[in-house]
Amino acid sequence: MRLNLFRWLSRLPWPITYGLSNCLFILLNYLLRYRRQVVVDNLRRAFPHKSERELTRLRRGFYRHLADVAMETLKTLALPQAELEKRLTIVGRELMTNALQAQRPVIVMATHGGNWEWASLGAQLVGRPHVMLPVYKKLASPLFEKLMLELRSRMGARPVPKEQTLREVVRCRKNNELFALGLMADQSPAGWELDLWLDLFGHPTPFYSGADKLARQCQATVLFAEMFRTKRGHYQLIFSEIKSPPFSADPQEIIAIYRDKLQASIEAHPEQWLWSHKRWKHAPPVA
Repeated sequence: MRLNLFRWLSRLPWPITYGLSNCLFILLNYLLRYRRQVVVDNLRRAFPHKSERELTRLRRGFYRHLADVAMETLKTLALPQAELEKRLTIVGRELMTNALQAQRPVIVMATHGGNWEWASLGAQLVGRPHVMLPVYKKLASPLFEKLMLELRSRMGARPVPKEQTLREVVRCRKNNELFALGLMADQSPAGWELDLWLDLFGHPTPFYSGADKLARQCQATVLFAEMFRTKRGHYQLIFSEIKSPPFSADPQEIIAIYRDKLQASIEAHPEQWLWSHKRWKHAPPVA
């Protein structure tokens, strides 16, 4: 029943969708104060030079953006591919196309910037035919797990739970399936995965090392996917190269380049990143 409600909401006209987003912004920012302290602490860490007034403006902008992303993502249930293509400008698509035409797998390292769910869908439209494998973290709610799987597979992708990533990659290689693996690589790893630390905004920050290991194992081209809103309901998705084979012996090279691109992207569009995530929840190792 609740999934049917989401489907009904997804068919509402865009003006009503954004009217609901305005209400959701008020709910998140003023009433629920959703993860308010996490957002404030993260913004202060990243931008210590900004005044409290500037940080307040960024916080409000973040909640407005988060509300839009939530409603746009729900809208995806009924969004035709042709309309998505009108609302999403893709730059650098030839980087993925060229790699796939050379029969080389691609690893796309994305961020929680812009509308990251639309970024995943947009990547599925580039360089076909190939298998698009967006990696995701399972949700505790069966309802929302089912909803997000339906959303993420709409354009033909095969979503992969994070813990099954290596198994799925091995299966693709065994079956000679050309694939593009999508990783949201900007969140904090679990405690047992804290093996790679780099500075982000001047703070020691753990990063996933899996992309580097998979790229070397598969001899894959690694791309960075940056997304940002150009106007309400419209986004630009930009692909740029992180690294292609042959790789250097530096095991941190790929992740370090990703870190640099991630920080530059956040600095360019700070209100459009997911500040409600506890990015600095782990203490760095003692030297």
